[in-house]
Amino acid sequence: MARLMRFLPGFSNSVVNSRHLSHNIQPVKLSYDEYLPKETQSASGAPLLIMHGLFGSRQNWRGISKRLTQVLNPSRRILSIDGRNHGLSPHASEHTYQHMAEDVKELIRDIGAEKVVLLGHSMGGRCMMYFALEYPELVESAVIVDISPFSNVHFAGSTEAMSDLLRTLQGITIDPSLSPSAARKLVDQEISSIMTDKATRDFILLNLYKDENS
Repeated sequence: MARLMRFLPGFSNSVVNSRHLSHNIQPVKLSYDEYLPKETQSASGAPLLIMHGLFGSRQNWRGISKRLTQVLNPSRRILSIDGRNHGLSPHASEHTYQHMAEDVKELIRDIGAEKVVLLGHSMGGRCMMYFALEYPELVESAVIVDISPFSNVHFAGSTEAMSDLLRTLQGITIDPSLSPSAARKLVDQEISSIMTDKATRDFILLNLYKDENS
């Protein structure tokens, strides 16, 4: 997770300085959950792509995604995405908004959509803003939640706490023989002195998975 540190909170400079590099970026295949309208309805609208915030995952949007399939008009196919280095999506050494935008573009190509509706929260909102600027021809509309496009507002206390958290997470060694629940308990204990709120720690621990290589 330390790879994320360099990109908090910079957005504007990232857009200006690296827009021309998008053709050199290797996208990753994003993991996602798909939600479809009821069988009596057809998904007539452009697909809705949802991306979570920093340290989140697609699980955060499960309930909302299910509800949206019932109330959206026109009805839409909904994809709740795990961003790179989050949830079940691949890990990569680069984590910038342009990299994330190229991941989204690759996903749109894979699902065969001509246009999409974007919904992004926090970090996901910045990604979706960047994507809309880069590829307006692929965007029908966008909903940006709890984030602005500006990076000149600083919250020193929260930034320092985030840096401490990332360094601590990077230094944790998990025995591969541990069960997922035991591993989560271990990590929870390690970060509890930095992050005292249990609900926030539980939110972060949603990103801890056991795969076939660990």
